[in-house]
Amino acid sequence: MKQKIFNLIRKYVLIYLTGNLGIIKETDDKIICYVKKNVGKLDISGKTIACFGIASENQELANVYHINKPVCYVFEGIEFNKQHMYIFGYNNCEVIVKDCKFKYGLTIHVNGTCILDNNCIIPLHNGINISADNLIIKNINIDNKFKPAILGKQNIMIGATKDLDIIETNIGAINENLNISIFSSDKMNVINSKIAGNVVKCGAIDFQINENSEIIASSMIDIKAKQFDKINIKSPKIFYNEQEIISEKEKITLRKIKSPLELKIKELIDTLKIIKEECERTNSEDIKTYKSSLNNKSISRVLKK
Repeated sequence: MKQKIFNLIRKYVLIYLTGNLGIIKETDDKIICYVKKNVGKLDISGKTIACFGIASENQELANVYHINKPVCYVFEGIEFNKQHMYIFGYNNCEVIVKDCKFKYGLTIHVNGTCILDNNCIIPLHNGINISADNLIIKNINIDNKFKPAILGKQNIMIGATKDLDIIETNIGAINENLNISIFSSDKMNVINSKIAGNVVKCGAIDFQINENSEIIASSMIDIKAKQFDKINIKSPKIFYNEQEIISEKEKITLRKIKSPLELKIKELIDTLKIIKEECERTNSEDIKTYKSSLNNKSISRVLKK
């Protein structure tokens, strides 16, 4: 009898700790909550769903009922067709979004791990803003077939405080109203993916992108990275670590300089560039001085018979 009461209370404690968001399944090392479509708080800006891990104030309760485990929330096969979606994850929980469609944009902030897998996301209204400690985005088409003249500027912002993996994914398209920012505070891997927009900004301490991936922008690409091998880029204007890369070609492969010879060549090129700029500046000053002296001279006319 005591065990039945214990199990019944435990069941309701699980519902309480996961916010009554959906169906709960439990493994030896994890609590999994399959989120229902009709949950969340709706207001004028959209719908918000808050997901919680085991907070410090609930640790004692979780210990009593032997459920002090990581919590994982799964959004699977849901179409959000009426409003912008806001999904928040707290207390180091895990959020998995799989086979879903977001017709009016998406905002996700997770204090923990977030996995987006095989979703269609359209960046309407408030655009797209996705961040987590560890973030994996794979098999995704972030579509932007909207009417920019009506909706104005759109932003796609993606970030991670630790690892960011972008795999088999298309983010954006060439569009003068679409700006993209993708950053990781530590490591970013881009595999078989395409990132495209008007202005594209990317950065990580360790930025790895494979040969089958590319970054394209109609106006400007700005990349910040300490470590990388090579990055395929196409844009009329390119910046790397705040320095403009001058190239006659619009499509280039940015490569990391490794050998001493390559370093010497780069040093020579930089020196020649400084000399060229100094010569241009000196010539410009000389021309101004000569022009000024001519303007100050009187002009006399001599008539010849």
